[in-house]
Amino acid sequence: MKKSAIILLTIISVNLTFAQDKIKETKIFIGFSYGKSFPLGDFKSNDVKLTNSYYYFNNNSGFANSGNKFDLFGGYALNNEYGVTGLIRFQTFSTDANSFANELERINPSNNYYVDSNKWMFGSVLGGMYYNYPLTKKLTLQPKGMVGLIFGTSPEINISANDSNNTRVIFVESGNSLGLGFEFGLGLKSKISDNFALMPTFDFSGGFLSFKNNKTVTNNNGTYSTTTRTYNPSILTFNFGLSLAYIL
Repeated sequence: MKKSAIILLTIISVNLTFAQDKIKETKIFIGFSYGKSFPLGDFKSNDVKLTNSYYYFNNNSGFANSGNKFDLFGGYALNNEYGVTGLIRFQTFSTDANSFANELERINPSNNYYVDSNKWMFGSVLGGMYYNYPLTKKLTLQPKGMVGLIFGTSPEINISANDSNNTRVIFVESGNSLGLGFEFGLGLKSKISDNFALMPTFDFSGGFLSFKNNKTVTNNNGTYSTTTRTYNPSILTFNFGLSLAYIL
């Protein structure tokens, strides 16, 4: 009888310890991240096509330079392996005005071009899943994937073109678009205390946006003309960020 009681108490103790470990792993985390974003593909491209005397833009080129990103994120561990996660991301990218001007001069060398523009801006709300792959007791690899919404604002662009006889001013208005956004990549969770962890991340993100009724106004020696287009840049970026997370 005494031996049975000892065995029963041992089993209960092991089960309680196991349950506590499970509860310890199943936690909520919140945090923030700051890092760099690097445009890829068409979003980085500086390709220009002269389709008529007033219209200079390839519908896919973004002329984007490297930019910055800021994330607010959180998640909940469903078990030791899987969890749900989400983030709010803000990104900005300056435009490569010099390359833009050089491309225009290459197409039409009789003109001198001056280009001024503001930034690309994006805001995303994404949610998805992650997987825990422990590397050491305090270091965990976390592959992740998310989808959601992305809102983008295209840059306003001002172009001046001068030759010996004419002055042409071209204004491209800024546009807004809402579309499907995504992110997939890897994170590293490195615990620095019971409640804090450093979480550097490496990921690809982007979205499918269409800027409709985007106007281009041209002033050619006092003669104005307006063209309207649908602008379909392919938004894709590689991002690196350093994150600090608080584990509840």
